[in-house]
Parts: sequence; structure tokens; C-alpha cells
Amino acid sequence: MNYFCTMEKCILFLILLVTFTSCDNELDLIEDYQDIPVVYGILTLPDSDQYFRVEKGFIDPTTSALEIAQISDSLYYQNAIVSIKDELTGDVYVCERVDGAQEGLPRDPGIFATDPNTLYKISADDFQPIAGQAYTLQLQRNEGDSLVTATTIMAEEPVIVRPSQTGTATLDFNYLIPTAVRWRGTENTGLFDLYFDLKYKERNTELGGDFENKSVRWNVLTNYEDELYEIEGIAFYNFLASALETNPNLVRRFQDIDMVLSVGGDEIREYVRIGQANSGLTSSQDAPVFTNLSEGRGLFSSRNVSRNDNLNITIGTLDSLIGGEFTKDLNFIQ
Repeated sequence: MNYFCTMEKCILFLILLVTFTSCDNELDLIEDYQDIPVVYGILTLPDSDQYFRVEKGFIDPTTSALEIAQISDSLYYQNAIVSIKDELTGDVYVCERVDGAQEGLPRDPGIFATDPNTLYKISADDFQPIAGQAYTLQLQRNEGDSLVTATTIMAEEPVIVRPSQTGTATLDFNYLIPTAVRWRGTENTGLFDLYFDLKYKERNTELGGDFENKSVRWNVLTNYEDELYEIEGIAFYNFLASALETNPNLVRRFQDIDMVLSVGGDEIREYVRIGQANSGLTSSQDAPVFTNLSEGRGLFSSRNVSRNDNLNITIGTLDSLIGGEFTKDLNFIQ
């Protein structure tokens, strides 16, 4: 999930507002330039540097919002101080201003300026949030401006129940019987994402050499609210058939599966719910906008991850992978 894309939607909403109001020569809803803070950040566990995007939404009566969006100086606060406050201890962790492109987080091209891609960072060496603990993001824009805040409770790690995280577990992908996966969240957790990293070895018989370790990621669920999901077995084979190259020179051995379950905080669930509330043919024209900031627009929440690595597949699943109608041309062998 690309959490930063939500930030783009917040600012885009403001641009659309400007475009709509400027179309009516008789109705002037905008008097002076308005500075609207737009903040997006997800506290993440485990062992992660924390990044936050802080920008200015803009309503200008004389300049096109689309034009302003291409000017980086108009997107970012020059002297902003961004920090995280631990509500239990009172400790405050001040963020470092960085260029996302230098951190491996380039901004997607579009209507907004991409260089620099200003983000605010706290290193994992300096700060590790604690599950169940409350944290407040604080934004001081300029001297004299009000402090912008948002508080979240750090999401707790979900517990994967099936397949078991203890002992040796297997996954059986049967054509006819769904494969059930189950987990438990907590009071302060919301929507779940689930993916499998399918690991295998591959060798090119034409080029020779040893088998190479490879993997492919299968995104199974996104923004899922329940704690039980039944995977249609045929989906496993269809995914591999679409994800891997069919090449008679490639020979493969299936290794195992890493199961990764992530959960977002309550704020993410509310953001998604509100975004979906006015979708469809019967929706109204007034789109609700979620924010948990004291001022402006944005989202501050959290995310935690649970893993169940090195899961084996059953002999029946391996047989279907090797000789089944969907994957027989992928040349998997024992």
C-alpha cells in the first residue's frame, strides 16, 4: 500500500475546490490567500524509520492552483518544525527534513512538483513507537501560527492464528476446497492487508549455472475488515501462471511461502469508510473528507505487521503446481 498517495488526494481535493469556485464570475467565495496545512504520516512497526509528509494546501484568488502545484516553494513550509510527542512520557522527538528521493522514496510524477520531495524523518535508531501507546504529531508552521496536532494509538501486532505461527505449518491450495487463513486484531486496529511472498529457485538450462533464489509477491487482500478469509485454491495457480514467465529453458523448484499480515489504526479504517460512503450511482455530490488534524486536512495513524515465514506447501499442492492445467508450463520440478 502506498500510504503517501492519500496525501495527493487531500491536496487534489483543495485544487478541485478552487477550480469549481473560480468558474462562477458572479460568486466569489475566495477573498484572500489561505494557508491550509496538509499532513500525512503513518507510524510503522517493526524496526522502521518514520516518514511524514507535510505540505501546504493552497487557495489563491489570483493564481491557478495547477500552476502553484508545480512550484515546490509553494508546496512546502520553509521553517516548519515537525515532531512526535510521546503522550505517556512527554518526550518529544523532532523530525529531520529530508529529500524523499535520496531516501528511496521518490514522488510519483503528476501535477505536483517532484524535486525536491520534502519529507520529515525520525530514524529508527532514535525512536521506536510502542504498541498501544498514544503519540501526537505536532506541526509548528511559522512563528505565531497555531500548533497543528493529531493523535493516534500505535496499532498492536495482529496474531496469525491459521496457519499457526508455532511449529511447522503448511498451506494446502486445493482446486475445490478454499484455504482458510485466520488472525486476531485488537481494539485499536482497523483494516488488514495480506500478502504472500512465494519463494522458488530457478535455473536457465540454456545458460547453465546454479539455481538462483527468486520470489514473487502475491497481494491477497487490501483494506479487509474481517479476521477470517478463505482463499480459493485456484487463485494460487492462476496468480503464478500470470506472474511467472513461460519459458521452456527455465526450470523451477518451489521453496516456501512468507505470509505477511499488516494492520492499520482506526483512523485508516475511518478514512477508507468515509471515502467509500459517497461512491456509487446513488451517491450525493458532496464528498466527505476525513481528517484527524486539529487544523487543515490529513491523516495521522499507525501500522503494525505480523509475519509467518517459511510456510511449506502440501504434497498435493506441489503435484498440482507441477502438473496442473494452469501451471504445468512453468516447469516446476520436485
